[in-house]
Amino acid sequence: MTRPLEYALTSTLAAASTAAPAPDAGFLAGVRWRRRRRQRRTAILTACAVAVAVIATVTVVEQLKPVPVQRFGHLLTPDRIPNFLDLAPPDRVWPDAVHRLPATLPDGSDYSVVDVLGGGRFLVTGVQPIDERSGPSVFQPATGTVTALAPPAVTEGLVEAQLLMARGAGDRVVWLLDARRSGGAARELWSAPVAGGAVTKLATLGLGSGKFAVAGDAVLWEEDRGEGRDGVVIRRVFAAGGPVTDVPGSTGYRLADLGPWLTSTSDTDGQENGGDLLNAVTGERMRWKANAKIGTSVCGPTWCGGTGPNGVAALQDRGGGGYVELKDAGALYPAAGGRLAVGLLASQPVVWDRTTGRATLITNFVGQDRGEPAVRVWRGANNSIMVLELKAIT
Repeated sequence: MTRPLEYALTSTLAAASTAAPAPDAGFLAGVRWRRRRRQRRTAILTACAVAVAVIATVTVVEQLKPVPVQRFGHLLTPDRIPNFLDLAPPDRVWPDAVHRLPATLPDGSDYSVVDVLGGGRFLVTGVQPIDERSGPSVFQPATGTVTALAPPAVTEGLVEAQLLMARGAGDRVVWLLDARRSGGAARELWSAPVAGGAVTKLATLGLGSGKFAVAGDAVLWEEDRGEGRDGVVIRRVFAAGGPVTDVPGSTGYRLADLGPWLTSTSDTDGQENGGDLLNAVTGERMRWKANAKIGTSVCGPTWCGGTGPNGVAALQDRGGGGYVELKDAGALYPAAGGRLAVGLLASQPVVWDRTTGRATLITNFVGQDRGEPAVRVWRGANNSIMVLELKAIT
């Protein structure tokens, strides 16, 4: 458009606008109403589009989430009992809870794994000759380092030392020694930081104490003070050290090998038909009762395991009901607070997660030490050491 033509058009439009009559108020109101209506319609359509997009996004996210594991609780029903002789190995059932370690330590010596300490560290034993086994070691396969936790100060004066048991207890490791000191037999409880450092002698135990239990930041063991069951009391000390005390109300109780739980049984014509459980940390007590069909049983806070007629494994709930017999000889007992059932069926080690129904049978099993199990260990391909970390089962 040329500049003269642009000037003429501008002048004409200006004159027309001046001569045009002004609209009345009703006309202006109608224009404003139609404008607001169009704005509301646009806002509603925009909101709907956003909502659809959000719903679609949520739907996609939900589809991407892993399917949650269905949890049944500690139910005792025959339809939830797996075929224990046809089970997948642990690394297929719980791959995130299985660790593969070298067949030997970096120096070529054999070892056994007794606990998983976190951070790629494993509590191992059997790394020294029997007359020098004064403590466990911490093995880090990623770096190839082995840290012995017991310095010469522990072994000084000890003769024929034998490591009976070791466990992780928070940021510390606790172990129990059987040895001779000053010409006499001695059982000593020691602890040290997981990272290594100064060791602490926690207590000297009686010769009848061959194991201990970890309950939070404390360590528990049995002490015989007389004949019979009423002569036993549970002693306690913090894993970092301190005074040794009796667990209140623990006379007549024994370790249940189930965290802080202690167990007391009563005799009726030589048959154990019931007893009490005592939580050494909270003081909670609960009664358990054996089903008439079950033999000697071991109970936790939710269920009990033992043997039924003809030696088959049997389970029941803590009150004596829900009695179920398995098809195979053996026995299963509570572990991990009662969530897991561990033991032998048809002479094969079994781990059964009773909240999900998943179970595994372990071949080439290499055994375990005393007390509540923390791991299950077996030999894998190329003689590697395979470790199932029980507390990591999900």
